[in-house]
Parts: sequence; structure tokens; C-alpha cells
Amino acid sequence: RKPTRKDYFSIATVAANDSFIGRTTSDVFLKVKKKQCIFLRESKTEKTTYEIMNGYRLDVKVPEEYFLNQSNLVMENCHIIYLDYKVERIEELASFINQSTRYQENYIILCEGYNNEVASYLVDYFYDKKCFIVIASWMMYNAWQDEIMEDIRALEEDGVLSSVNISSSNIILHSSKNTKKRRDTLLKRYKEVEEDYQKEMLMNRI
Repeated sequence: RKPTRKDYFSIATVAANDSFIGRTTSDVFLKVKKKQCIFLRESKTEKTTYEIMNGYRLDVKVPEEYFLNQSNLVMENCHIIYLDYKVERIEELASFINQSTRYQENYIILCEGYNNEVASYLVDYFYDKKCFIVIASWMMYNAWQDEIMEDIRALEEDGVLSSVNISSSNIILHSSKNTKKRRDTLLKRYKEVEEDYQKEMLMNRI
């Protein structure tokens, strides 16, 4: 027979040895379905809360100029470019700007940092165009960036992401592609590593 809400509650309660956590876990499980992952963390407060993450989140710094008239941006069919240096001059992005305007393509450029004048130029230049380039700086250790780019490539279809939500502090990537193989690889690594910071990073990526 098909498992019921009560079955999930019973299993989660026994596993947690706590009926409240069991109910919360079973409620989350029913919302995210079987193909997703659930991680439990020790709360730093007295409250028990949960967060459902739809999409792959990148913690980045996006210039405030992009959000003068809106709290977030949504871009479709978007290319992700990684530059392993700080962008000091707009000329360094000339090829991407030409490609974007010529073929009406959207780009997110992830880099080690950017000059504020570069960000201001991009916002002004693409203000009334049908395409857009967003520049953002990483907020993580360099050692993880190549691996995270591998995650992103696994999400892409024909070199683009179907949809991207952008705020000043993070970017959420959405994909219609089946990423089970990549997720299983990360889950295997999660079980193998011992350091807490590595588990935390892998947890966020999964």
C-alpha cells in the first residue's frame, strides 16, 4: 500500500525519538517528495524551523545598482561565466558584452571581485535592452569554486540555465535537467568526509 502521512510521522518520530521533530520532518518530507534531500541541523535558538530550497543557491555579492527599482531579478536562458580574477576595467568584459548584445543572450559573470564603475556601466548599458549581464563576486573559499562550477555545468542544458533568480546576496539557479547522477556523487562524498566544514558545504550544494 502507499505510505500515509501517519506512516511518515511514525517513522520520523522513532528515528528522532521526539514527536515534535518527527512531525516537522514528516511534513517537510511530504512537501519535498522522495527525490529531494533533508538535512537536520542543531538550532542556535529554542525554535525548530525548516527551509525548503527550490534550486541551487550561490552565495554571492551582487551590486546594489541592480536593485534600485526591484528587490530581485529573474533571468531566463542564462549563461554562467567564471573569471578567476577581480574585474577592474569594463574592457575586460568586452567580448561578453558584444556577445550578449549581438545574440540577445543573458550572462552572469562570477568573479573574484569587481570595480564599482564596472558594475555601474553594466547596469546603465543594459538598462533598455532585451538582454542583460549581471556581475557578482564569490563569497566562499577559492578551493570550492571549481567544484561548484562543475555543479553548475551539471545543471546546464546546451550551455544555459533555464531560469535564475538574483538578489543582492545570492543567486538561485533553476534547471529542468535531471541532476540525480551529480547529486548522488555529492551524497557519497558527504558520507565519506569527516570535517564539519566540508559536510556543511556539501550539504548546501546537495
